[in-house]
Amino acid sequence: MIYQIFPSLVYKENLISEMKDFDISKLEQFEKKEGFSVDSYVLNHKDILILKNIFLRHIDIYTKDILEIEKSVEFYITRSWITEAKEGKFTPTIHTHENAFFTGVLYFNVEEEVDSIVFLRTKPHQYLSCGFEKVNQFNQEAVTFHPKKWDFIIFDSAVPHHMGPIISKKTRNSLVMEFFARGTFGKCNAGNAYNVGELILR
Repeated sequence: MIYQIFPSLVYKENLISEMKDFDISKLEQFEKKEGFSVDSYVLNHKDILILKNIFLRHIDIYTKDILEIEKSVEFYITRSWITEAKEGKFTPTIHTHENAFFTGVLYFNVEEEVDSIVFLRTKPHQYLSCGFEKVNQFNQEAVTFHPKKWDFIIFDSAVPHHMGPIISKKTRNSLVMEFFARGTFGKCNAGNAYNVGELILR
């Protein structure tokens, strides 16, 4: 018997039914520089505020229904920005998202089955690296997702990732957001568990 412990989760839902009446030009209107919107808080704009409620509903599903984080902790959106990737004009880099618990990405302009996001396995340095006869879920070093239009994904901000290669003539756009939390963390303030003290973030 095989047990898989401490899995990394990626939440994915297609929001086409929720976005069918949304004017996509409201996302395309933001000024961009070097592949990113100049504005880092696009979801604070009144004309797209409706989207924030959609994303908050999905972060609740991910954190409360799947991860079963205590209801005393509330997740909210901090930064949010638009990305724009064009063939030959954008260089994907491996990165994580600091000052955030989770990261969300909504894809609204993609070449389906071509554009991608790649998640990388985190592990300590190895002096020797084995080859594998076949890649499977237990030995894979990277996992590639090919998003469809209006796919929305959420993942742990500590997971290294990067955009896949830009091989399409079509411009790739996404709306990226970061989630932080407020509420009561931990419950112990005495005895043997004193080092797990209660922390309240407002």
